[in-house]
Amino acid sequence: MGNCCEPAQINMRKRTEASQNMSGIMEMLDKDGLKSVHYLSQNTMDTSESTQENLSKYEIHQLIGRGSYAKVFLVSRCLTGEKYAMKVLKKCEMECKRDVKRVFIEKDIIQHLDHPFIVKLYSTFQTKDKAYFILDLLSGGDIYSHIMKEKHFTEERARFYAAEMVLALGHLHDNEIVYRDLKPQNIVIDSEGHVKLTDFGLSKTNFQQDQKNTICGTMKYIAPETISGEKYTYTIDWWSLGIILYRMLTGKLPHPTSINKRIPYYIINYNLPFKSELLSKPAYDLITKLCVRKPEHRLGAGGVNEIKAHPFFKEIDWEKLYNKEIEPPYIPREELHLQDNIKGGIEDTVVKSKKKGAFSEEYFKNFSFASPEVMDSSATMYEEFEEKKDSW
Repeated sequence: MGNCCEPAQINMRKRTEASQNMSGIMEMLDKDGLKSVHYLSQNTMDTSESTQENLSKYEIHQLIGRGSYAKVFLVSRCLTGEKYAMKVLKKCEMECKRDVKRVFIEKDIIQHLDHPFIVKLYSTFQTKDKAYFILDLLSGGDIYSHIMKEKHFTEERARFYAAEMVLALGHLHDNEIVYRDLKPQNIVIDSEGHVKLTDFGLSKTNFQQDQKNTICGTMKYIAPETISGEKYTYTIDWWSLGIILYRMLTGKLPHPTSINKRIPYYIINYNLPFKSELLSKPAYDLITKLCVRKPEHRLGAGGVNEIKAHPFFKEIDWEKLYNKEIEPPYIPREELHLQDNIKGGIEDTVVKSKKKGAFSEEYFKNFSFASPEVMDSSATMYEEFEEKKDSW
């Protein structure tokens, strides 16, 4: 069982070493004094000079998601045929430097972390008008959409997803990262039935516990100390996990529906009513302990092992779970199919917008990156092609 923790420790050392080697630091201040620091690690390859990673390396098949200033496409790499998710962000749609900062925060976090239940970043590159992320293709849909379709999950299925999130959040905390926006929409199922944590734009790196921080997150899932602007700790993520577990098991939020407009006031001043006939005693006990109003008394305040040891998870072999040796309770059917190339939908043309797009150049320096994995696979395919060509 002890070996399960070794990957987190090893990865933390890698992240520490990478942080120590950070160079090319660019600091920018906006009119409000917002500080945005962008890094280029010495271990990171700048695609503008070395790898030439760009849009032409991919075939775009279909739109699979969209956000306020981003779209996500199903793509395949032309040389290898491997499928990925391509997240495309329009620079001119970003309203302030805070939006740009969030893009770099997400890139920095997923670039340096390697965990089975955290989305993997393969490369980033940019054009004049857009920024691109090449990510794991998670074809099973997010937890929120499944709850909407199925009303609620079996305890076995909810426990499986919650356990994988416990490992993911524990890994973040080991690396001094607090997630801050845990919600069903950010937990996505892959093709094998495992879940991965996505969207790290609101996460905070180099987090020091008990410091006063910005109020952020999705109101229905955030802890009372976050709403009230008090100093908070990593346990804000455990509160959110408790709310999500309740919703997975019951299909509902614990807040009374009559107080939707007063949810912040209710969370700060009242204990949430978690009683439900759909909850087993261990499930109810775990949820109420994760959602204790005082963070110092919350389960997880003493570390992730407190949560892993709870009776609700007694059937979980944590080492096997980490190694994906436990069969998921639900395997999504293949829902994404390759369609004709639709590259015209995201071609690098001038974006017609009233906004100036002031972030296009100065604020996206050092954005490009490519993991050795994606470049090595392409290099191998190219070498094989050259060898065959020589024999023709």
